[in-house]
Amino acid sequence: MQIRDDDISYFSKPEELENAWGKWYGKVNIIFSVTPFMVETKEYRIENREFDYHQLGEVEFDIAENVALIKYLKNLLSKHYIQVGLHGYNHKYTLEYDIKDEELLYQKSLKAKEYLEKLLDTKVDTFVPPDNSVSGEAIKALSRAKFKKVLRAFPLKYIDTDFSLRYIVFWVQRVWFKLKYKLVYSKIYYNGYLHEEASYLYKGQDFEKLMNDYKIYKNYNLAFTLATHYWELKGEMKNNLDKFLEKVQINECN
Repeated sequence: MQIRDDDISYFSKPEELENAWGKWYGKVNIIFSVTPFMVETKEYRIENREFDYHQLGEVEFDIAENVALIKYLKNLLSKHYIQVGLHGYNHKYTLEYDIKDEELLYQKSLKAKEYLEKLLDTKVDTFVPPDNSVSGEAIKALSRAKFKKVLRAFPLKYIDTDFSLRYIVFWVQRVWFKLKYKLVYSKIYYNGYLHEEASYLYKGQDFEKLMNDYKIYKNYNLAFTLATHYWELKGEMKNNLDKFLEKVQINECN
């Protein structure tokens, strides 16, 4: 299994990440999904400014200006505690990677990818779309920019992958799994451009549900990437996740 923590950006503080994941570095595979030029959102805003849900600011904040965060991330990378993925260019939700302009998406993706690789001295070939939303054109653009994998949630509301018999079979399996277990089907699928894998979204499920859902994925030999946000992990939500990771670690070591 692995952890996917989204929204690492200019607004992130090293102590917040340390509180969320410090005890798990080196024990659990962790991918930090980084946004290099984050705009203000409901979760990330400048003091005294108010935002409604999905309302966005226009000013981009360069992650490089958070010197303490960059130092922290580079130290974790040097110890092989984390991997880095790209979480959009500026995190404008469906305004960003749900559009149809392949060339614009390619230019933005390549610029953001190369920027993070140089800044953090690491390879970036995994993409995590803001709001889990990508268009078919975005898939092609990401492939051109040399990404190898997309981690997302596979929404069932629309088709964004080229049709083929193989895809229809995969789609049926995906719908069946969702109806039977109310979970995303996480079998890794190659769409002709890159690999896609669905993530399990952690929104505060209790320990018993976490374990039960995890066992379902294991029984079907499916990938299990737990997606969350470090800024959500407080109180009972953090305790449930820690308890779950401790149990999984014990099981996987035996």
